[in-house]
Amino acid sequence: MAGTFKLLVIALFSLASFAPPVSANDVIRIGIISTTFGYAPVFVAKEKGFFKREGLDPEIVVISRNEQIVQALISDSLQFGNVPPNLLFVLRQQGNSDIKLIAGSFNGTTYSLIALAKYKRMEDLKGGTRLAMSGITSAAALMMKQMLKERGVLYPRDYSLLSIGGSTPQFTALQSGQVDAALLAQPLSIMAVEQGLSNLGDAYKLMPDYQLSAIGVREGWAQKNRGLVVRYLKALVSTYRWLHDNRDEAIKLLPGITNSIRNILQNRGRPTLRRRSGHATAKST
Repeated sequence: MAGTFKLLVIALFSLASFAPPVSANDVIRIGIISTTFGYAPVFVAKEKGFFKREGLDPEIVVISRNEQIVQALISDSLQFGNVPPNLLFVLRQQGNSDIKLIAGSFNGTTYSLIALAKYKRMEDLKGGTRLAMSGITSAAALMMKQMLKERGVLYPRDYSLLSIGGSTPQFTALQSGQVDAALLAQPLSIMAVEQGLSNLGDAYKLMPDYQLSAIGVREGWAQKNRGLVVRYLKALVSTYRWLHDNRDEAIKLLPGITNSIRNILQNRGRPTLRRRSGHATAKST
């Protein structure tokens, strides 16, 4: 899959010389599942002018379920969206092969398995507990089930799954006691521990190479708008490079996008979510 990503991105960039002249303020709609750390690059691209440099005017839309992002891509309500690769297999089984992945997004994860304070180990979740997830087909749900399986905690024998939405609604459900545990992304996982909840394990340490998400488009739309797709990719690659090369400035900028993100970036144990090129990694796929 990584090779497919790389070849497609190269092919798209090769079309740049044949793209029509850049028009002012081409409006694009980008779908993300939450405003956690991993989705910050699209906000940075907007803030630092990388989208504007490519003649793009982005509208960033938060949609709490991956399946809804895919449906919005299919209906052309979105032009770009973060899509977990495993969801494409589900779509193809349903006869839909129009959504394609054009670049890597999350080549790792910031997730931690956070539980109510009474739970101290993953094994404690055995026995009818309720765990939150964004959707049954989400990559995060698969990751959580695998983490627990390695500790002998099996689904559906030992726990049930509730489809809640992204990290933010999952955090709210955990705070209210609606669920016993949830796989939360930073900075929400850090905030949860500060509030007295238990961190049962960091997914990025247990599963360091995991292609959590990628950039999806509808193939028919992308073929008709190849120049725009190339410009979008160029803006994102510029953003990834800027984030890697300007860490101190990024630390100052990102808290305005996601609260408490300064603590994450200053944590030396933070995971690397993406490469400077935006390619998927072989191990993560």
